[in-house]
Amino acid sequence: MNQFRTSIGIATLCLIGVAAPVSLADLVEAPAIDMSMSGGEGTGWWGHEFSTAEYGSTSGSGSIFNYAGSTSWDECDVSWWHELEVDPGLGFGFSVTNNLSFTETFTLTADVRVPGWSNGTMMGASISGSLTDTNFDGTALLLGAPDGLLTTYLDESSQLTVGQNVTAGVDFIAGSAAFGPYTAGLGSSGPSLEGPQVTDGYLSIDISFTLSPGDTATFTGAFVVTYVPAPGGLLLTGLLAFGRKRRR
Repeated sequence: MNQFRTSIGIATLCLIGVAAPVSLADLVEAPAIDMSMSGGEGTGWWGHEFSTAEYGSTSGSGSIFNYAGSTSWDECDVSWWHELEVDPGLGFGFSVTNNLSFTETFTLTADVRVPGWSNGTMMGASISGSLTDTNFDGTALLLGAPDGLLTTYLDESSQLTVGQNVTAGVDFIAGSAAFGPYTAGLGSSGPSLEGPQVTDGYLSIDISFTLSPGDTATFTGAFVVTYVPAPGGLLLTGLLAFGRKRRR
């Protein structure tokens, strides 16, 4: 089980044009996206937490917000670029470089909260990416978690797994290899899988993978949760209540 579990609010990546049938009220402040990176097992486990409230830059207003930044530790370097749309959907982008001298298993998570809903939801998710030989040794390898490279959660309840048994490899100096896109219920017309009737507005993602030493993996994708229109009006819950939940 992951040492960090996060919940991430509702947003959409600008690369995916999703027309939401419900228009929620604009927000005065950008919700913080809280993230974590962990790796190893047993006594070799390590982990770090970081947030857009402390690192990087945030821009936008009303219903669309953009986030970008980077941070580094002994184990890895991480950079991010996200788009949060309150109407709603989470678009995410990450780049991870393995700074260790051996292949490591990583779990990257992100969470945010936006207004909740009580009249039904539709959902979908996607992920794609690339692998690059950034230590110039002529080889690079990425393996996604067998059950899914991407796992999504709504209100801390597992919803979708995307990209089973993903493998990407490079066999020449400074080479790159693309993987995906992998999708579940998300197409050009938006999300198509029925979700929970009621949500508090916590949306979260986990990206789990192993990465060869000195190399870099990049991920882009989206977890979109569309709120079904309510007859005769909107049924918002927790419009101005923002927070986060973590569990170990």
